[in-house]
Amino acid sequence: DPVVSRFLDVSGGAARKPRPWKPLLVPKEKIDAEVRRLAALARPANGRRAATVVHPSADPEAPGLTPTCKVTLHVLRPGEETLPRRESTNQIEITIAGRGTVTVGDSFEVGLHDVWNLAPMRVYSHRNTGKDLWV
Repeated sequence: DPVVSRFLDVSGGAARKPRPWKPLLVPKEKIDAEVRRLAALARPANGRRAATVVHPSADPEAPGLTPTCKVTLHVLRPGEETLPRRESTNQIEITIAGRGTVTVGDSFEVGLHDVWNLAPMRVYSHRNTGKDLWV
């Protein structure tokens, strides 16, 4: 049976006051250590080794760098690929090490410092085509 919606009367309610977060620094050394940690893990069933950067002020129900932005490190060893997946949000990706192929309908090669987006609800996958870790 489908879940039935309900209405919540918010008439006359005040907007929540924003609670600014302090700036967050993620030093290169911490990124490098997390890449090494992820690379040492056995390959998960979906092929996706990943860790999200979480701000100390983040809600545990919505961990992220900011309330509206998630930053995630992904690590693929040479020759590995992820299973196809999709997300409900737009994604911006950048290669910080290695190289690989992104498949979103068509495939394209990416390398160091290349930036691309993955549109919401598009099925995509990644394959490391290089000789080093792809991050």
